[in-house]
Amino acid sequence: MQDASNRLAGFIHAATVSLEQGNLALSELICRHILSEFGDNATAYSLLGNIARRLRLADFSIKYIETAMRLDPTNQMARELLALARSPAGKIAAPAPEKPGYLLIKAWGFGFWSDIDHVLGQLLLSEITGRIPVVHWGENSRFRDSGTSNAFECFFEPVSRCSIEDLQSPSMSYYPQKWTEKNLKAGEVDKWEGEYSRIAGLYLLGRDEDVVVSDFHTLIRDLVPWIPPGHALHGKSIQGLYRFLVAKYLKLKPGLSREIDAFASAHLQGKNMLAVHVRGSDKVIEVDRKSLENINKSYKGAIEEYLSEHRDAEIFLITDSLSVLDEYKKRYGDRLVYTDCARSSDDTGVHFMTHPSREKMAREVIMDVYLAASCDHFIGNGRSNVSTSVLHLRNWKTDEFTLFGNSILEEVNFFLHNR
Repeated sequence: MQDASNRLAGFIHAATVSLEQGNLALSELICRHILSEFGDNATAYSLLGNIARRLRLADFSIKYIETAMRLDPTNQMARELLALARSPAGKIAAPAPEKPGYLLIKAWGFGFWSDIDHVLGQLLLSEITGRIPVVHWGENSRFRDSGTSNAFECFFEPVSRCSIEDLQSPSMSYYPQKWTEKNLKAGEVDKWEGEYSRIAGLYLLGRDEDVVVSDFHTLIRDLVPWIPPGHALHGKSIQGLYRFLVAKYLKLKPGLSREIDAFASAHLQGKNMLAVHVRGSDKVIEVDRKSLENINKSYKGAIEEYLSEHRDAEIFLITDSLSVLDEYKKRYGDRLVYTDCARSSDDTGVHFMTHPSREKMAREVIMDVYLAASCDHFIGNGRSNVSTSVLHLRNWKTDEFTLFGNSILEEVNFFLHNR
């Protein structure tokens, strides 16, 4: 009991210090963690009320402060915030609703489906704020060939009728202020260090500038608490939000779609297909080698169980590892189907390797994910964006897939905002 009390006190201290230092994103994540692990807590709600106030989110601020007061009428922070909120001088100025607004979503700069996860998180933010989204994967995209202006539109249709050029005007205002009409196409500007670095999605919620720019990753799970009651997306599950956003915004380019359909017609159609995604290469660094080996060993039993129930089934394998491919070819022989794509022979991630065409590399991993989503059953690694993305592409029933390891999309990530 004492240990839990000490841990709670430690989290509250960390959240308070982060708020005092102006790191609202980290403070908010810690507060959410407190509520998840320890239950309702007046101080955590008071801190959230203060965070919402600084973000100019009046309704959320009042809601959290009143919750804190209900839990503990003597809570000093909540009492002071409530008094401030009720005073004329303490009224929060809401952004002007009639002002047109845009959300520029820049490349995150990591693995392809990690970059797509970044885009989807920001598309949720655009839904919450009513801003027109513009996705521009420029100089820092790992999937851009020389001469390509916007790599995203090599694979998907634009998410709106606007382009980055529409957002470049001396008459427009920008947030964060590190961006201007002159550097809007720059790959990265103080992304990890410096003023306005590590800008989480919550910083963009209550802004009234013409253009807000997102260059830093925000998980959908971290934006869910900020979906206003009454909004069409309020109350949807995290997975439900992913599927909604994918269906609405991710429209494959016709040529890529035809390429995927052609492979499916030639190799998957009319068969009972088990899709399996096995990670190797740099995932041993992200997860640690032993944990990844244990996850990968878990696949064998699940695969054998499926094959014993479906004796005519074949396996569609997605892997970034040449050694994994060799292992599965030896084990399953002619029952194995896979695409001809770039793979790693060591711990180097495929997206960090040298490629004649980085656009081609992206097309390969897109094909793999979309093909896996067309299969009858799926087995994957919850620690990988490739596996979790397969689940976004259709309404899988719970008995149609197995994820080994906790989903990376459901976990709090303190590292991103721990400056």
